[in-house]
Amino acid sequence: MISLKELLTTAQVGVNITFRYAEYYTVAIMYYLVIVTIITLVQSRIEKRFLWTSRGVKKNTDPISLSTRALATVSKEK
Repeated sequence: MISLKELLTTAQVGVNITFRYAEYYTVAIMYYLVIVTIITLVQSRIEKRFLWTSRGVKKNTDPISLSTRALATVSKEK
């Protein structure tokens, strides 16, 4: 895996030789964004693939229903 530091070091070597700052750093950042985007998409698919809920019942993660459920729990405790 290549890191941002490695990308920028490689770009810096190119800049030191040619004095073209914008071209090298722009390409390095574009490579970095492409790599991070691909990794993020793969991670998202893996998380969706291995999503599990207890007892096979899909939990409702809607923010409104969660806050309503939290309020109901608090009112029951009082």
